[in-house]
Amino acid sequence: MALQLMKISIDGAITTNVNPNSAKFFYITTTNTAAGGTLTIDAGDFLQDNGSAATALPDLANNNSYFSVYVNGVEQMQGLSTYTPGTAGLDHW
Repeated sequence: MALQLMKISIDGAITTNVNPNSAKFFYITTTNTAAGGTLTIDAGDFLQDNGSAATALPDLANNNSYFSVYVNGVEQMQGLSTYTPGTAGLDHW
């Protein structure tokens, strides 16, 4: 019996949605915060990556987002910060 070669043909489609949205916000404090104290920063007090004033903090998707907080270049532990999206004067970090 002669060897038979078969070619498998499969149709399929893959859809991948990639919409990265990276935003950086900076805040320079002018006063000390006591150990164990709370520092609340209004959205309008942040500077954006280009140096302009921020007017709002973006919403974070529940299923695909995260935020990191750095103090003096050191990333802070999870649970030390709370993020609240919104516009200046209404919501805060």
